[in-house]
Amino acid sequence: MNFAEKNVCITGAGQSAVGRPSDRTPLQLTLDACLAALDDAGLPLEELDGLTTYPGPVGDGSGFSPVGATEVMLSLGISPTWVGASTEGHGHMSALFRAIQAIASGNCRHVLV
Repeated sequence: MNFAEKNVCITGAGQSAVGRPSDRTPLQLTLDACLAALDDAGLPLEELDGLTTYPGPVGDGSGFSPVGATEVMLSLGISPTWVGASTEGHGHMSALFRAIQAIASGNCRHVLV
């Protein structure tokens, strides 16, 4: 039996500064975390060909980020071949599951979650 998760790995992780109030916008904090993850993975931005977010832009003050895949793509100046952005699935882990499937199926090689 072939398990998709055995064919992929997490190669980097990043986190933005944490604190309230923050002098950074939600988009700036998101980009800080994205760039930190890419740096940790040793992956140049040009090699990023997949992107997924959870839950996507939420602007109701519930504590979720108002930043989604479109804002991240435009801000980083990337055009990934695969994008997954949805509130469907098993919470925040659904973004990881989608990334695993995208890589295992050959849709892309490097996914930023």
